[in-house]
Amino acid sequence: MTNADRIPRWFLPISGDLRVSGRYQLEGNAGGVIERCEEPESFAVTWEYGDMLSWLEVTLTPEGDRTTRLELAHEAQVDPAMWQQFGPGAVGVGWDLGLLGLGMHLESGEAVDPELAVTFPVSPEGIEFVRTAAAGWAEAAVKDGDESDAAHEAAERTVTFYTVPPEEAPGD
Repeated sequence: MTNADRIPRWFLPISGDLRVSGRYQLEGNAGGVIERCEEPESFAVTWEYGDMLSWLEVTLTPEGDRTTRLELAHEAQVDPAMWQQFGPGAVGVGWDLGLLGLGMHLESGEAVDPELAVTFPVSPEGIEFVRTAAAGWAEAAVKDGDESDAAHEAAERTVTFYTVPPEEAPGD
């Protein structure tokens, strides 16, 4: 999870100064500053996407001989309008897709085909995955106090965001 040659096997190509205080950039996505790296247990980075700044921490904890628990915490101050539009699934579904890539890589030992990573969310299997993930994030929001109808409507907008190509998305 911290090796520039291995990260693209399951996630995105990465460049930059990959050491504490260095800046990184994920191709076509976020960049930021590496705040802490304690290999192989954990790392923390800022997550800068457009004008949004958030914080990401990943921790790996061995559990038995062949099992490791991965914990990912992504914290942000979210614009209320963005939350109302998409809810927690806006970022949560993205991480679900990324971690699906990690699982596929770990299961097969092979790099995930970059074309598959791009086309999966719009495939029938991908749409079902995104729909299930978004529904789970909506349920988590409801349990945290969000109104049920609003949370599920936001989840549907999240599904559309991830599964409808931009040129086919409905206009505002």
